[in-house]
Amino acid sequence: MQRRSFIRKTGLAGVLAAGAAPAIVNAQASIRWRVASSFPRSLDTIFGGAEVFAKKVGEMTGGKFQISTHAAGELMPAFGVVDGVQNATVEVAHTAPYYFFGKDPVFALGCVATYLWGRPPLSPRNPDRRRESRSRARRPPAARAR
Repeated sequence: MQRRSFIRKTGLAGVLAAGAAPAIVNAQASIRWRVASSFPRSLDTIFGGAEVFAKKVGEMTGGKFQISTHAAGELMPAFGVVDGVQNATVEVAHTAPYYFFGKDPVFALGCVATYLWGRPPLSPRNPDRRRESRSRARRPPAARAR
């Protein structure tokens, strides 16, 4: 009898907590971040990527998380963005980390680490690459020659 009472009470507590969760989420204040970029607005493919990212984050959060993008020279010099983040002048830096390998050698890997490992087994250009290589390995040598 006590088990059923315990289950009933915990179930009721879970329902109440689930009902209160949306109220807690809606009560949160909106967040505003500034992104300082090392790139000028004229590089629309690079700087435009930061703008698209900021716009999508704002849309996905219903405007609760807003990111404003600033081109090189607007808030700080192009090569001062990492210092700006370290000094808490801005929240995010949009840059190529290898520009700053003098501060820390690990920054040199920031833009090239994905290419160190070669082409991924599944890529947009050839999504069936892994499947093809496995099927070739299973076929007898005479069938592979055809």
